[in-house]
Amino acid sequence: MSKTVNMGVKAMKKKLFFICLTVFVAVFAAIGVQASEYRSEISVGLRYGPSSGDSATFSSSGGINVYNAADGTLLYAAQSGEELYVQMGSTGFAAMGKFDGSGIPKISLQPQNGSFIICDTKPYRGYIYLERRENGELLLINYVGTDDYVSSVLGKEMSYSWPIEALKAQAVCARNFVLCRGNVHKGYGFDVCATTHCQVYGGVESEHENTRRAVNETKGVLAKYNGQVVALYFFATSGGKTESVENVWGSPYGYLKAVDDSYENADKASKYKWSVKLTREEIEQKLIAAGVNIGTLKKITTDKVTDSGRVTQMTFHGSEGTHSVKLEKCRTILGLYSQKFVVMPDGGISIVTTSGNANAPIYALSSEGIGGIAGYSALSEGGVLKSINAASDGAPSYSINGGGYGHGVGMSQWGARGMAENGFTYDQILRHYFTDIELG
Repeated sequence: MSKTVNMGVKAMKKKLFFICLTVFVAVFAAIGVQASEYRSEISVGLRYGPSSGDSATFSSSGGINVYNAADGTLLYAAQSGEELYVQMGSTGFAAMGKFDGSGIPKISLQPQNGSFIICDTKPYRGYIYLERRENGELLLINYVGTDDYVSSVLGKEMSYSWPIEALKAQAVCARNFVLCRGNVHKGYGFDVCATTHCQVYGGVESEHENTRRAVNETKGVLAKYNGQVVALYFFATSGGKTESVENVWGSPYGYLKAVDDSYENADKASKYKWSVKLTREEIEQKLIAAGVNIGTLKKITTDKVTDSGRVTQMTFHGSEGTHSVKLEKCRTILGLYSQKFVVMPDGGISIVTTSGNANAPIYALSSEGIGGIAGYSALSEGGVLKSINAASDGAPSYSINGGGYGHGVGMSQWGARGMAENGFTYDQILRHYFTDIELG
């Protein structure tokens, strides 16, 4: 953890300049950013936006110094274990009977003697920054050492009981990801939030001796592609093969290519295979929630499918028109676990062709997934259906059978576990999932 210092005028200006500089030098791409180099401290937005509230409670076993973040003036020195109930007023902050920070819209709370700071019952390393924004919102940021942040994230993103080499691979992913996250929360001034929108961060509570070991044994290790630190994406389960990034988020990146993923344990991996059933009315409601109204759903066609079996274009046909979606929207619009799925109209059959080629052989696929016309079986390539078109109009419900959990780009966490259990080291795991990266 980086050494905590009082945030006087020069320190605050330096921090704000550093945040701005980081945003300025970042190269924003369609799916993320590249980072210039390693940073020793990360700012995590714990509360922000309209639902951030107007108060918080703090304490620390080592005591807390409360500073005016604009000029470094000490506002209050809380003793060991003393609780501070900090409220936001119309112009600043105050803790009744402790200090009156009216007119002071920015304060920092710094624990003393190397202790944690407890914010609303949850302990954090580093220190806390509070700001009353001009629109009346409360902004609460935890400034924490990068390695401490990664150790906490690791405990949320992967079980600490998993093999250490898998944990080390995940640690490098988390470190690269946060350094490349960029200005995705525009206007708030922090690096990442604490939710799945960025990476799940739980403070001290989600650390474990194994997560700290994984971080320590990969200390300073970053993955680079063409000499640049790049975002390493990860997800739970691929279902047998990962996906090239352009088939999920649209833009190709040389290090994010589809790779075979044979080490996932099909019996244990989350959603390695899955099946959901949606009624016609449920699908219509999901479309309406996405701002799409096609009237009564008549049929669903999956128009484009990748070699890994992921749907990259599908069309909903209704009584009032049609609507097509592409790439990751194919899964998110219906709330599916992955893009790797087959849509079956219940009570009917689906017509299967190869890659949309009208001159290709045609087969039938029943709702149970079994071929059944003229003795033929459903066309496949390595068990992967190439294109599936629902032919039955007006089916009352649809069975959707799929595999994998998450976007499918980058490292499969269950695959990393399987590789580690089979003797692969963390660097071998990373080089398998991320094409042509350099580690160091």
